[in-house]
Amino acid sequence: MERIKFKDNYQKIFISKVCERLNFSLKQLSSHININYYTLKGYFQEKHLMPRDLVRQLSYLGEIKEKDLPIDKILPHNWGASKGGKKGMEVLSTKYKGELIIWRKRGAKAGAKAIAGINKKEIKKPIINEKLAEFIGAYLGDGTLTNYFVRISGDPKYDLHYFEYLRDLIEEIFGIKSKISITKRNLLMLTISSIEMCNFLHKDLGLPYGNKIKNNSKIPSQFLINSPLIYSCLRGLIDTDGFVGKSNTRLKVVLTSHNKSLLEQIYSLSHNLFNKSYKTNLEISSKSKVMTYLEEIGSSNLRHIIRINEYIKNNHLLYKEEVSAYYEKYAEVKLPYYGSVV
Repeated sequence: MERIKFKDNYQKIFISKVCERLNFSLKQLSSHININYYTLKGYFQEKHLMPRDLVRQLSYLGEIKEKDLPIDKILPHNWGASKGGKKGMEVLSTKYKGELIIWRKRGAKAGAKAIAGINKKEIKKPIINEKLAEFIGAYLGDGTLTNYFVRISGDPKYDLHYFEYLRDLIEEIFGIKSKISITKRNLLMLTISSIEMCNFLHKDLGLPYGNKIKNNSKIPSQFLINSPLIYSCLRGLIDTDGFVGKSNTRLKVVLTSHNKSLLEQIYSLSHNLFNKSYKTNLEISSKSKVMTYLEEIGSSNLRHIIRINEYIKNNHLLYKEEVSAYYEKYAEVKLPYYGSVV
C-alpha cells in the first residue's frame, strides 16, 4: 500500500482540518471511517505515514482536493521493507540459514493463497432482484457512494426501525454487515464499508461516485425491465425521501428530490400513480391513490405504514412525534408491507 509523506508536518494539520469540517473529535472520526482509534491517533501524532487510500478517503470527507495537499513524496507499498531489508536478510542468512529455506517455502504457499483470493474477504455477488432494487432506491433517496463506503442518512428520532430493516436487507443481499451510528450533528447513519461493494455499484450498475444531483444519478437500466423491479426501487426511494401528509382533508404521499433527472424518470415510469408534479416533488394525492400506492409499491418504513393506516381507519393523521407509540401495535407487520393491517 502506498504511503503519503507530507511536507512541513502537515499530516496532523490535514487530519485536524477534516475533523473541523465534519465537526468531529478524533475518536468520532475513527468511528465514522471504521478505523481503530489508536491507529488514527498514531497518524495524527505523525508516528507513522498515512496510507494513500486513507488520505483519499479523508480528502473526500473533508472536501479537500488531493492535488492541493502539500505532499512531499508518495512512497511505494514496500518502502519500509526495502529500507531495512538488506541488513535484516544478512542477519537471517547467517543465524537461521536452514530455517530460512523452510520459512520461504511456507511463505510461498501463503502468498499463493493470498493471490488466489482465499484470504480476501469478499461480498456475495448479488443478482438483479426486487431486494437489490429496493436497496438501490433507498441509496438514491438519501445515500452517498464513494470509492470506500456507501452511507445512507436519516433522522435518529424516527428512522432507527427502518435502518434496522435496511441493515438486515444489506446483509442478505451482499453477505456483509453494516453499521448504524449517530453523528455529532445528530444524524442517523447507516454505513457499509466495502470497496468491493462500491465497485459493484459503480462498475456493474453504473452509479456514479460523489454528488448524485450533479451527476444526474437515476435508476440503473438493469431495474427497468419490469414493473416489480421498478416498484421496488420506488419503495426504497419513497421510504427514504418521501413523507405522508395531507392537503386540507386529502391524504397524500410526497416524494421530494432536487435531482430533476431522477424525478422525470420516476414520473415516466410510475404509470400515472403520481397525479401531481412540482419542481422538486411528486405527489400521490387522495385516499384511493394512496391505497393503490400501498397495494402496488408497498412500504418497508413502519412510520409511513402506521400513519397511512391510522388515517384510513380513524381519519386522523398522526404527528411524527406520535408514531413511536404505535410501533408495538404494528410489531408483527411483515416488511415489505402491502395493503391494510388486519
